[in-house]
Amino acid sequence: MSHYLLTKLRLAEDGQITDVAIRKLAPDPQGLSAVGVGPEHQMTSSILAGWISAGDSVYVGACNDNSGAFVIGDEVRASGRQLESCNVDGARTKALLGLPRLS
Repeated sequence: MSHYLLTKLRLAEDGQITDVAIRKLAPDPQGLSAVGVGPEHQMTSSILAGWISAGDSVYVGACNDNSGAFVIGDEVRASGRQLESCNVDGARTKALLGLPRLS
C-alpha cells in the first residue's frame, strides 16, 4: 500500500475532476512524512480512484508558500470513479476544490 498527496487538479465544465497531479509520500517510522515527497506525476482521476479502491491512501496536499514544504490534509476517497475529500470523522469536505489547477 502506497501513500500519495494530491496537489493539483483539472475540472471539467460540469465541475467533475478529470485529471490530477500527485506526489508519492515516503513513510517513516513515526508515520507519514511530507518531507519525503516525490516528483509530481499527472494522471486521470479515474486511475487514481482505482488506486484508492485497491488500498492506496491519498491525501489533499498543499505547498506552504513561505517554506516550500508540503502539508498533509484531508483524506481523498473514491466514490465510484469520482474523488472526494473527507476529514478525520469521515464527513465530506471541500478541500479538493481549494487545490491549484493544472494548466
